Amino acid sequence: MTDAVARSSRITRRTFGVAFLAGAAWAGAETWPRWAFWQGSAGASAAALNELPQAAALKALGVRVLAATPATRAEIEAKLGPRLAEGGYDAAVARDQANGNLIAVDGWLIAETTTLAAGWLASAA
Repeated sequence: MTDAVARSSRITRRTFGVAFLAGAAWAGAETWPRWAFWQGSAGASAAALNELPQAAALKALGVRVLAATPATRAEIEAKLGPRLAEGGYDAAVARDQANGNLIAVDGWLIAETTTLAAGWLASAA
């Protein structure tokens, strides 16, 4: 038989170790998105929208958006710039979807940042 005190000590150390790892994982999961955006500002400017893989599709959507609600490039940049500055295009779209900032375009609900980005790309042509 093993010593009861040694066994209890081993169980306690393991429990604290697992609790520490769980706490570290939770803290990492909570801060990871913000930390990832601090590393680089990919997509944090309107000019970076041209580098997105979906830039051609956004430009085609932008033609439809601008036909429905005409806006100048300066007006679009004024609305789009602050959104992109807070973490880039993907983060802004995620915030819009989480907050319900959606715009109806041809019967589809699209994030407001997506419509702004599409309009900005289409206005460049």
